[in-house]
Amino acid sequence: MSDDKIVPPWKFEANCPRCGEKLGLKLGKESVSVELKSDERLFCPVHGDVMSLEEARRIAVDETRDEIIKKAQELVRSRRRNFFDK
Repeated sequence: MSDDKIVPPWKFEANCPRCGEKLGLKLGKESVSVELKSDERLFCPVHGDVMSLEEARRIAVDETRDEIIKKAQELVRSRRRNFFDK
């Protein structure tokens, strides 16, 4: 393995699609632990590089799109009710 820094993802948990192992986050050359630069990769301890963090985010949004829209609509309705109740 190279000397690239592998860190566990924060506020994000993913498993390898092949073996189910918990994926870590491999920081890109321009990234630091506080500020990501969109070149981060998800890393499986068994299979190595799996996909980019951005690809994983797109998959997660695609899989939860309906739930995200429903929650956004609920928030808007709630804010409207609270606004007009004042």
